[in-house]
Amino acid sequence: MIRSLTRRIAGRDSAFTRRLLPAMESAAERTKLWLGLAVAMAATGGYRGRKAAATGLASMGVSEPACNAVGKQLYERRRPKEQLIPPRGRARAA
Repeated sequence: MIRSLTRRIAGRDSAFTRRLLPAMESAAERTKLWLGLAVAMAATGGYRGRKAAATGLASMGVSEPACNAVGKQLYERRRPKEQLIPPRGRARAA
């Protein structure tokens, strides 16, 4: 499923996706995206939203250091093949 999704997204060549996807990747990589979603849930979700946001942030606070300190040392991560992702700034051949 992940491979097919990667192919579909990488296959789109529009100015919107060339701007949006790298920005979303960067935000997600540095947890800004998840922090922003937690803030939105806390602001709009009432008591349950605040509780869900706090639970999510607490779980990130525990899981990220554990994954970075232990998991990444034990297991090699596989990235999508370069052939699946077109070079930035160039249109794909039809």
